[in-house]
Amino acid sequence: MPTPAGIDVLLARAAAFSRRHALLQPGDLVLAGFSAGPDSTLLAEFLRRAGELGFPGVRVALLHLNHGAHAGAGECEAQARAYAAAAGLELVVERADAPALARRWKCGLEAAGRRARLEFFARVMRERGAARVALGHTLDDHAETILARLIRGCGPEGLLGIAPLRRFRQPAGLVVARPLRSLRRAEVRAALAGATVYQDPTNDDDSRPRNVIRRALMPLVETRLNPRFAQALERLSAALEQTLGPAPDAAAYMLPANAPGEIALDAAGLAGLDGATLARVLARALGAFPDTARRLETAHLEALGGLARGRSGRSLTLPGRVVARREGRAVVLRGPAAGGAGGGGLA
Repeated sequence: MPTPAGIDVLLARAAAFSRRHALLQPGDLVLAGFSAGPDSTLLAEFLRRAGELGFPGVRVALLHLNHGAHAGAGECEAQARAYAAAAGLELVVERADAPALARRWKCGLEAAGRRARLEFFARVMRERGAARVALGHTLDDHAETILARLIRGCGPEGLLGIAPLRRFRQPAGLVVARPLRSLRRAEVRAALAGATVYQDPTNDDDSRPRNVIRRALMPLVETRLNPRFAQALERLSAALEQTLGPAPDAAAYMLPANAPGEIALDAAGLAGLDGATLARVLARALGAFPDTARRLETAHLEALGGLARGRSGRSLTLPGRVVARREGRAVVLRGPAAGGAGGGGLA
């Protein structure tokens, strides 16, 4: 693809951000989640030119999951193949049936697509011996994530937004880097003006809360109140990260689970934690249920704390149909596949 001067400036900034957060190392094999959209296209260009940007020997392959969740999925895959062929990059394509997976996993379509994509990334990462998977999240994605969590209700942990580098508990071994997180979405699109990129039609669907934040709330705040609101939220998350300090080790509160798909936590250990630390431990412990972890509100965390301090036999249904139940000395979390019931509230 053509490389206008504007792209060079953005790639240099992405390289500086990557050095600051140790996102790349010379000689790494890096896999890039690739949708053929503007952000992932700039990400692919960054990795393709990593050597000249100060990361010699970096190798790259693109990963594309055709989840079949909307009518444009075939066109998206075709554009991904066309870009990879033109750029001379390897493209690994996998197809999934997100609607069928949503029924099997008893979750929403978006959550099923996300889980399938992460499991695909983790599997190829293991097979190839890759150092990490790079994703094209921008500063706008970071700010929108913070706002979405704030609107739902969250503790300080939720306001940290999207980390530049994240190591997942589930899928096991997945490491995700986000080299573009300091860039604004608008400047990425301006730099790629004239390039052939895929435009995801779901980004225009205002029935999705994230799109309301993206298309209405953020523009309103930045037009009427603070044109650097995204940067202000980035400063907030950085200050909170320093204040909160290193994340607590959730494994220290784990007990042996009795069945696959369960997580058992030491109730006495949880009961002795202050509210902020409890929220951080639970957020990490729920990594096996990513849809639930993303949708937790402050009320859910408080109820889980009450469950840890309460009597055996009480239960709580969390978002994503995960059931938390006090059983003896443990708080046991069960996903739908492990027999969790629907409903809500404390029983």
